[in-house]
Amino acid sequence: MTEASKPKKVWLLPTLALTVIAGSWLVFRLMFPPFAPPVLPVPNGYDDLLRAAKMLAPRTGFYDEMDKEELTAIVQQNEPAINLAREALQKECMVTVDWSADKTGLETHLENSSSLRSLGRAFAAAARHAKSSGVMDEAVQCGLDTIELAQAAAPGGLAIDRMLAGGVHYTAMYSLREQVEQLSRDDCLRLQKKLQASPLQFDEISELIRRDIAFTRHTHGRLQTMMMMGAIRAQSQQTIDAMLRADKQHAVLNTILQAHLALRAFQLDNNRLPEKLDELLPEYLDKMPQDSFADEPLIYRPQSDGYLLYSVGPDGVDDNGAEQQSGSQNGDLLLELED
Repeated sequence: MTEASKPKKVWLLPTLALTVIAGSWLVFRLMFPPFAPPVLPVPNGYDDLLRAAKMLAPRTGFYDEMDKEELTAIVQQNEPAINLAREALQKECMVTVDWSADKTGLETHLENSSSLRSLGRAFAAAARHAKSSGVMDEAVQCGLDTIELAQAAAPGGLAIDRMLAGGVHYTAMYSLREQVEQLSRDDCLRLQKKLQASPLQFDEISELIRRDIAFTRHTHGRLQTMMMMGAIRAQSQQTIDAMLRADKQHAVLNTILQAHLALRAFQLDNNRLPEKLDELLPEYLDKMPQDSFADEPLIYRPQSDGYLLYSVGPDGVDDNGAEQQSGSQNGDLLLELED
């Protein structure tokens, strides 16, 4: 061995170690890119929404089962919460995430998110009470407030916030659907224009997934998160697929509700239902109501006692109006009220 070769051996192990360290650092940075939590507005309307939700009467979520007397009592008890929520919705809202939380942090976060769903039900209860009292402007306003609540329940939050906000939006669509048959022609068209101008909009899915991974790292630690990355990636893809389906469902429910309103206005003007949806153009609708799941117009079938209006739903199959069951992708998507 020559003297000239000795330094190479001396530097071999340190060079290899540095290469391993640099490679590990690169892998870590790729798996966990730098993350800075969203900057919360001051004041944050979301915090007031949480406070409003905590003020609700315990049985608010069961408004479907209440007689008029109990519903009146519940709505009166919830009036301060509704007023506070309406004030909050006038402010900028961003989900408050506890980035210092431990492993129980997700449970706490889920509880907060779920409370906004209860607030959506409080608006729906108030809308039903207003309708039964003949105060249609208030009934419609409660439905529109619920749409705003859905929009306020997700910005800056996690994927679970976006999914729960979708549930609030679902409540809003059914609450407004309840009002359609009692609205005047002009009220139908005004509401239809408002729905057209206010589609549900969420943060980018990629940013939500990035926040979810960062939250997992904060609550479970970096090492455990690295060990869980395979499962996290698989779960993330399932979450992405679910959110994309939900986005289409939000869009199609909005479109179905707009079409119901247009059909009501047409019927009031003409004392009959249209034979086809294209009769609604352009006076009652600007364009044909499209089915997000089929890239075709909604299915409309006049019947002797009314009409059937629906989307083919996530499976893309026309089931002749057989409604999709909860948790299933089969069946059609309707916005019909229970008898």
